Amino acid sequence: MVDLDENTLIICIQSVNAQIKYLKSLLTSETLRDDDQIEDLILSYQKAAAELKREYLKQWDETSNMPRYEELIK
Repeated sequence: MVDLDENTLIICIQSVNAQIKYLKSLLTSETLRDDDQIEDLILSYQKAAAELKREYLKQWDETSNMPRYEELIK
């Protein structure tokens, strides 16, 4: 994975998590036509989220100013 600074990594994690939440909300929409496509997108975002989490946990340290991962995905 490309080296990302703390702030960029935090923004990426929060953005991907927000997109997953949004896509999941679309699955409950009555106007949705192709839920298979949305489910595929969710899986893609979840894979990206897992990679970002691994990278974040590699960089995270209790003594740093970085918040815990769980705080980022509330």
